[in-house]
Amino acid sequence: MIKKIIALVGLTLSLTANAVVINNINGIDYEWLELAATAGHSREGMNMRLQDEEDELYGYEYASRSLLKDLLFSYAPWDGINEFHGEPSVVAGMSKFFDDFGATYVAPPLDTNFIMITADGYTVLISSLRHMYAHYGATGECVGERFSCLFYSAIYVDKDSTVTTAYQYAGGGWDDSYYRVSYLSFDRDRGDYSSFLVREFPDDCPGFPGGGNTGGEFPGGGNTNGCFPGGGNGHASVPEPGTLPLLALGLAGLVGIRKFRKSQSINS
Repeated sequence: MIKKIIALVGLTLSLTANAVVINNINGIDYEWLELAATAGHSREGMNMRLQDEEDELYGYEYASRSLLKDLLFSYAPWDGINEFHGEPSVVAGMSKFFDDFGATYVAPPLDTNFIMITADGYTVLISSLRHMYAHYGATGECVGERFSCLFYSAIYVDKDSTVTTAYQYAGGGWDDSYYRVSYLSFDRDRGDYSSFLVREFPDDCPGFPGGGNTGGEFPGGGNTNGCFPGGGNGHASVPEPGTLPLLALGLAGLVGIRKFRKSQSINS
């Protein structure tokens, strides 16, 4: 029993390892890894991890061109112009996109604003830049078997850190049929490059904590239908971060009580 409790504590703490974004696209729930989980790694290195059944990323895959396009349009509209945009719904949507997935580079803040006229005719104030670089695309979708599509986007903020403009580009994810797609060799890695990794969120995943059938003995091994990070296709219902330490401490307390009672019975 104690071993099972200890295993449960370990799993609970491991759930904080990678933050995820849950998004419904065309009626399907998807679980996306935030970009920080794969930052600085080449696609070649990530592919090795995706094929390793013992790796916490096993079960994820690179988002296809069409899926990434649908993800982007679930956040913001696009008028087909390749440049910075100031239209409020675009700015708000891409600001949320950056909040959810995280920028891969943030320029140092400045205390001065500059004026920009965007491609869609808005006059905005800008001060510093935040951007995203990330691999995506199914194998062979981007020029050849040894190349990866490269997503790029950026937002400008003013000196008060308010997002004022967002960059959209056909070849950087917004048009899945655009022939001049941005691409990069599989073995290229850089600190500000990441990957868009995704998997479907199954309807029958019970999630933990919350009870229900886990599809196997838990904790301690067995089949869990992949409902926990690190094992097979499937997804965990990740508890709010604030609850995890409390749960872990509570379970650790149970271990201590069990040991204390055992000690008392031996001494008596």
